[in-house]
Amino acid sequence: MPARYGFWQAVHGLFQRWQQGRSVQHIITGLQAQTAAAGLIGWDISIDATTVRGHQHAPGARRDFDHQADPLNAEPADHAFG
Repeated sequence: MPARYGFWQAVHGLFQRWQQGRSVQHIITGLQAQTAAAGLIGWDISIDATTVRGHQHAPGARRDFDHQADPLNAEPADHAFG
């Protein structure tokens, strides 16, 4: 961090106060509105399912599938994860 900003603890404390006071959210929302009005931002959303993985020890995973609350065979055919 550049020395002109002072001690990192002071900067961190200020940033935390901004987050708690929702100032950071107001700044981001304002910047988004300005760039969207100028046509400089696109709102295309893409989700890469390869980064969304369930671990074998994730909550809800059961060894006895017959007693599972949502049996595997009840999963819709178009679902890739669940």
